Amino acid sequence: ALTHANLLHLSMNIIALVNLGNILERLYGHLNFLIILIASIIGGSVMMYVLDRNVLAVGISGGVFGLLGSLIVYYIHSGMIKNPTIRSNIISVILINAAISFLPGIALFGHLGGFMFGILFGMLFTNNSSLRSLHKHTLFSIIILSTILVYFVIKVPTSTLSDIYIDSDIKVIENIKSIGLDKYAKHLTTKLIEIYES
Repeated sequence: ALTHANLLHLSMNIIALVNLGNILERLYGHLNFLIILIASIIGGSVMMYVLDRNVLAVGISGGVFGLLGSLIVYYIHSGMIKNPTIRSNIISVILINAAISFLPGIALFGHLGGFMFGILFGMLFTNNSSLRSLHKHTLFSIIILSTILVYFVIKVPTSTLSDIYIDSDIKVIENIKSIGLDKYAKHLTTKLIEIYES
C-alpha cells in the first residue's frame, strides 16, 4: 500500500485518500476510519493474492475503494442517497472506478476486495438504528470472509509464486544498481540465491 507505480499513481491515490478521508473521519471517527482503511487495504491485497496470483500490486487503491464503500453505506443509511444529485454523483463515481478497475495492469480483485471490506466495516460502524440489528450478521460476515481468504492464502503452494517474486526481486536489484549501490545489489543477489535455492 505504501509503494506506487509512478508519481501519477501516487498523486491520484493521495487526492482520493484526502478527499474521502476528510469526510469519513468526521462520519465514523478517527479510530473507525483507520480500521476501515487498514481492513480494506489488507482485505483487497489478500483477495487479489488469492484470486489473481499472477499480479503483484502496488498502491493504496484497495483502501480507497474501501473508503468509497463505507461512504456509500453512510449515504444509504442516512437517506442522502435519495437526493438525485448525490445518487447521480455516486453512480458516476462507481461506474468510472469500475471501468478503471477493468483496465490492463489494474488490480481488479484488490479494488473489489477493498470495496467489500469497506462496505462491511461501514455497516459495522454505522450509528443508524435500523442497521444496528445487522451488526452481528456483519461481524459474522467479516469473520467468515476473512477466514476463507486466510484459508486460501495458506493453501497456495509457494512453488507457484517463486517465478512471480523472482522477477520482481530482479527488477528491485536492477533499480538498486541503477542508483549506484552496486555493493548492496550484490549482497541482495547473494541473499536471494540462498533463499531460492533453499
